[in-house]
Amino acid sequence: MARPGGHLFESASNIHIAGGTFMGVGTWVEESLGDPLQLLYEGVSPNAILNSGGRADSVQCYPGTREEVISRIQRWMKDGYRNHAIFWLSGPAGAGKSAIVQTVAEGCLKHNVPMANFFFFRADSSRNHTRPLVPTILSQIFKLYPTLKGYISEAIKENPIILRQSMRDQFMVLIDEPVHRMCRGSQVTLPIVLLIDGLDECNSEYGKNDQISLLRILHELVTQPDSPFIVLVASRTDPHITMAFNEIGASPESIFLDETYRPENDIRRFLVGELSRIKRTHALRHTLSEDWPPDVAVDAIIYKSSGQFIYAATVTRFVGGSPASPAINMQIVLGIRAVKKDSPFAEIDAIYSYILSQIADWDSARHILGTHRIMSSFSQSQYLYSDNSDPLMYFEIVLSTVGYPPDDVASALSDLSAIVRYDADNFTLHFYHASFQDFLYDEARGGTFFINLGTVATKLMPPLFRNMSNIRSFVLAFHFFKHVNLLDESVDSALQSCVPTFTLPSFFFDHNQTIAHLFFDKIGELYRGRDPQLINSISRRWYDWFYKGTHIYAAKSELPPARGAQKQAPRRTRFQRFTTWFATVGRRRRTNEETLT
Repeated sequence: MARPGGHLFESASNIHIAGGTFMGVGTWVEESLGDPLQLLYEGVSPNAILNSGGRADSVQCYPGTREEVISRIQRWMKDGYRNHAIFWLSGPAGAGKSAIVQTVAEGCLKHNVPMANFFFFRADSSRNHTRPLVPTILSQIFKLYPTLKGYISEAIKENPIILRQSMRDQFMVLIDEPVHRMCRGSQVTLPIVLLIDGLDECNSEYGKNDQISLLRILHELVTQPDSPFIVLVASRTDPHITMAFNEIGASPESIFLDETYRPENDIRRFLVGELSRIKRTHALRHTLSEDWPPDVAVDAIIYKSSGQFIYAATVTRFVGGSPASPAINMQIVLGIRAVKKDSPFAEIDAIYSYILSQIADWDSARHILGTHRIMSSFSQSQYLYSDNSDPLMYFEIVLSTVGYPPDDVASALSDLSAIVRYDADNFTLHFYHASFQDFLYDEARGGTFFINLGTVATKLMPPLFRNMSNIRSFVLAFHFFKHVNLLDESVDSALQSCVPTFTLPSFFFDHNQTIAHLFFDKIGELYRGRDPQLINSISRRWYDWFYKGTHIYAAKSELPPARGAQKQAPRRTRFQRFTTWFATVGRRRRTNEETLT
């Protein structure tokens, strides 16, 4: 038969669907089933189906949101599938992909569009693997076309172990071949839409391989001659999934949920609507002021959402789901009040922790992310220096100097594609979640994934010092030196042996004497309690370099008396006065610290 023609929603009323809401395992086991079908029904995962009573993650798009995305998917189901039988809905973690798929599925039920769905979910052991996929899809197609049961029963009788065979064999023997046989009777006039949500949540022992295999099988299914199926797959853009789509040859119709679809407007609509509902219905609504929530709070939440619905949804659940006053919970979200017990961001932090746990080389990723954070506070102007370079280049320069060229950076961050995008052309990182950086640099939230910037700087400062060859490399190295918090062997060695050979020009030093003071303050901090002679030796080397070539260093009054000159009262050199100042500052600092403690 030819691929079903016509518009998907045209003549849809002629399609018979027996029931649209499925509430439990019991509803799936029908009376008078023969043994073959009984085996199949036992393999069904009810929680993987739209509107299942056992689902804890059932959500839909908030009214009036994601309309442009949903409209495009519906246009594809009407006509677009003729050119692209697979639609890939992708986006960062928490972008709202599942809500969109569930809204589309509800629309199919409402308009009698033939559809079967499967929602993977990592935290549910009944649907975080592919074993129940074929039985679950078939159980829904039975509701559309009851006569298909006879074909499936016959297929299982002919091959009783088919449900234990490979996923591809199950798709071909139990779905592709029987449905094609049924279609010869012209019972199917519209394509059957298969909705597969959360592909990246398939977390079996061979999770990634199963995900890749499923994409290949779905592609094979829809490209069979006269195939009655079209497929929508929703997932993150994990590298292996992206490569699998690239491999199958025919590019799918696709949407990536980024700022193109103006998510901030939809998030604002959702947030304002949910907070208004909380204000009307909460038990402590009488504690809320007339102007609650303040506009500044709404704007702050939208900013932190970074275009991802999960942050705003998490905030509204925390603010409105507690018996405490919503105003107090809002202050906790905004950081005005301390968290006393449960973090409002526990759900988001769990997602971040899982993604980070899958990284093959966390040390490299940690150093790169930490470098980005340290460099975000770097500017040429703070050092009154400019070499006319694009500031975006400094991130790449630092990483290359410490052993992370662009290709290594891209590889190290590839497993973070759900929350971070590395722009190799501009050497920048784009964070899909502003709150991800809050997680990384807050030890209470980040836990084992907390990034200590002092530790990162301690690791990267020595190679930066070893490669100082001009003013630019010096100011970059100095910027990292300011963040060092531990005098380990490599830092000690760098300070003792890596004094630059080039000379600072007078014009640079004249405007940057503060750098010298900060530099020696840091030495005093790191070497506190160490051998005074060692401190003096290191300080002398760096003092000579800082002042060499300047009018200060060359002034006769600062030099020792010439040999043979008339003896006179000894006069202290600038370095001697410097060491006196250095010791005085150290004593004052220690006194202040003791007073504070």
